[in-house]
Amino acid sequence: MGGISKLKKLGKYFQYLLQLRRYAARNDALAIHFQFFRRERLDSFYFALLRLLGYNVVHTAHNVLPHERGCIDFYLKYLVYLSASRLIVHSDYIRNKLLATFNINPSKVFVVPHGNFDMYIPDKPPTIQEARQNLELPQNATIALCFGHIRE
Repeated sequence: MGGISKLKKLGKYFQYLLQLRRYAARNDALAIHFQFFRRERLDSFYFALLRLLGYNVVHTAHNVLPHERGCIDFYLKYLVYLSASRLIVHSDYIRNKLLATFNINPSKVFVVPHGNFDMYIPDKPPTIQEARQNLELPQNATIALCFGHIRE
């Protein structure tokens, strides 16, 4: 049963991609912006295909390098960066890292600052014990905070 469900999901995903292209064509879109990729490998090819079809495609590069270590993932990132009409990054550091790693035209990379969250930093940060107490966490427990995927 699981295979049918996965096949059905993949079919719905291809349907979504076709609808995206139809919507862009019907509404004479100036650009299609990919904030992130839902299915990195598949979406990378689709991104390049849209560019070949003449669409202006924009990508926000949150992670310059892929999390996965495979050679294919590096080249797919490169394909996206080469195909992009414009690339958005959130800092000069990321822009410089992108330009140093990939041979792309610097004029298509734009820095849009991500924002400053310093207003959330208290004047006097709580001690570890106070933070655990405020969050109702055991004082002696091992605590792990994770953003994103957990990988080996």
